[in-house]
Amino acid sequence: MSEPQFLNEVIMRSIRSGLFIVLVMTTSVLCACNPSDLQAKFSVPTSSESTENTEASPIATTPSSPQPDVNSEAAFNETQSPQQSDSAEKYVEQGNTLLAQCKTEEALSSLNKAIELDPKNAMAYGKLGVAYINQGNYQEALSSLSKAIERDPKLASAYGNRGSAYNELGRYEEAFADFNAALERDPKLASAYNNRGLTFYHTGNYQKAMADFNIAIELIVEGEIAGCQQGDEPHPISFAAIVYNNRGSLLNSLSRYQEAWEDLTTAIDLDLKLALPYNNRGFTYLNTGSAQKALEDFNTAIELNSEYPIPYFNRGLVYVRNGYKQDATKDFQRAAEMCEGKETADCRQLQDAFEGIR
Repeated sequence: MSEPQFLNEVIMRSIRSGLFIVLVMTTSVLCACNPSDLQAKFSVPTSSESTENTEASPIATTPSSPQPDVNSEAAFNETQSPQQSDSAEKYVEQGNTLLAQCKTEEALSSLNKAIELDPKNAMAYGKLGVAYINQGNYQEALSSLSKAIERDPKLASAYGNRGSAYNELGRYEEAFADFNAALERDPKLASAYNNRGLTFYHTGNYQKAMADFNIAIELIVEGEIAGCQQGDEPHPISFAAIVYNNRGSLLNSLSRYQEAWEDLTTAIDLDLKLALPYNNRGFTYLNTGSAQKALEDFNTAIELNSEYPIPYFNRGLVYVRNGYKQDATKDFQRAAEMCEGKETADCRQLQDAFEGIR
């Protein structure tokens, strides 16, 4: 079947079967890059605060307290002079700051310079792995993070971030092993709970996923950064927003739509530029009969990150429902093109959705 024929078949089968309400939800893998000197940019609402700019009932959330993802010191290389080791540490700090600013290419340059000066610096390899995850280069991330662990087996963040890379590649057993190893070394590592929750989510164990997301929320620290949203304008992501987004996505899967709406609206309030919760709240709206609000959320997700394929697919399904076949075709085409040759978690979900319609 040719591509135009396939897209036409997607639309026709959606109309016949009602599959337009079966949307794709996404969650995000966390690789925290949180330098100690970074000014807090996000805040967690207190129980007395409520969300704004919505017609639904106000939302109250409980403030909690996270742990930064990186706690171990870089391994000291005895073959290097103190001056060289000190210079390497400066490049690591510089790379870390650049990561938190979503300047990934510059961060790669700084971190590679640190490794050149001190090849046994575990933290440099750990941060290099985070940079590769931000780029979507998961094989290079695995290599760098494994080198970090070889140099410092106590570096909890390296295990956690390597687990994130395994998760994105669909290697869930290895992801579980790394998240468990991270939590053995640091039981308060919020990102590891969040990411292990994602692995439970992807493997269908919703009860354990919920337990991990709940713990991650309890460990939230105000201002923590959770990596970068890629797209037209790379954007530092609030860790708190990511965890609420992920729990909201899980609640959507459980058809607990009011609770999902609350978590996803909280995520949006915490990080207005994050596309993920808009996409997932659009799912909530469409499944509760608010197609216009769903369309508005999918549009916003696309405006915030035009390189994010899932909301294009979801918006296409809304267009199908309303008889806009040409617009639906364009959105399906765009989503398919963006995932061509990619094996990310988002693109695997999208492929499953297309296969379901086939």
